Amino acid sequence: MAEESNISFMQMMGKSLLDLGQIEDLNEIFKKIRKTSALELQEIAEEIFDEDQFSYLTYLPE
Repeated sequence: MAEESNISFMQMMGKSLLDLGQIEDLNEIFKKIRKTSALELQEIAEEIFDEDQFSYLTYLPE
């Protein structure tokens, strides 16, 4: 999606340079995405959406 506009693409490349010290080739990024398995995605989702790690804000009537 970042490729849809030049500004977004440039921002993505700038972030990559700051975070990784290099700009990854877009084809390499696509290769990494394609070789990611459903099981890996499931494990990542379970880690990110672990309900024990969530914060809650509850409004109670007075």
